Amino acid sequence: MKLLHIENLSVEFPTHKGPVTVLDKVSLRMERGEVLGIVGESGSGKSMLALAIMGLLAPNASLKADYLSLNNQDLMKLTEEQRKLFVAQNASIIFQEPQTSMNPCFTIGRQLMETIELHGIRRPKKQKQRARELLDAVGINEPELRLKQYPHQLSGGMNQRVMIAMAIAAEPKLLIADEPTTALDVTIQSQIIELLLELNRSREMGLMLITHDFALMSESTQRVCVMYSGQIMENAPTESILENPRHPYSRALLDSIPHIGERHHMGQRLYSLKGTIPAIDHLPVGCRLGPRCPKAAKECVKPPRLEKIDQHGLVRCHFPLEKENQSEGSSQ
Repeated sequence: MKLLHIENLSVEFPTHKGPVTVLDKVSLRMERGEVLGIVGESGSGKSMLALAIMGLLAPNASLKADYLSLNNQDLMKLTEEQRKLFVAQNASIIFQEPQTSMNPCFTIGRQLMETIELHGIRRPKKQKQRARELLDAVGINEPELRLKQYPHQLSGGMNQRVMIAMAIAAEPKLLIADEPTTALDVTIQSQIIELLLELNRSREMGLMLITHDFALMSESTQRVCVMYSGQIMENAPTESILENPRHPYSRALLDSIPHIGERHHMGQRLYSLKGTIPAIDHLPVGCRLGPRCPKAAKECVKPPRLEKIDQHGLVRCHFPLEKENQSEGSSQ
């Protein structure tokens, strides 16, 4: 059954030059219990998509969608207050910087119990019991002690576990993890990802994992959406994209990953796509990847559509890569 169904979602912000589009007709579907990866460079629109789903956009943002459904409820048919309440009951989000998401003036216990109270548990004794259970569920030892401590007294990994505990307090059907390991060291990163995957398995909770790290996607997700400049460029099963990416941008992201055991010639650098993501108020004509794409041709001045390519998945490209071109990329 569909947990999340989005059709042609767009987000605009007003500027002195007129409205600018930061998400352009994004469409995706997510099944219950699925682990979906959203990958792309910084500025590709990944976090904006998460905020749009959660209803956390800035007041001056304009959201439009043909269809936006969460847990079989069309959110576009609800009032703003009804939408906020429904999303809060069915979805949660974890941000990448736990220290900036928590109040340094209050104890872990107070902040966690406030979250629990918002979800219907009123008695302080019950709140504290639930708080201990949640800390235990996310692998924090000595939960009684941690409830009395402040965020600065905990490590980055522990603070992120506390944020996860807050996020699962309402038993959400969908958990969005927006770069959840960026501020953590490598060892703690793997622990946090394993925790999220365990929660996904044990609670049959949909997990949307947002990152710019394609290597992380390969180990954790069943399907990947590759985003660039506010658009989805490729949407396919993870294994299919890893073995045979059909969009030049997906190919470039994979070619930029260093592989253990590979030796490079002296002075040779890892492959990187030339240029940078365009500013939202200076988008190129036609394909947004066009100025950076090694496959660009005159046809690319026309905006490509996101279309199904054989058994692979959806690709937004006039000239999708063929299977025999899989190894092509770094030689471009």
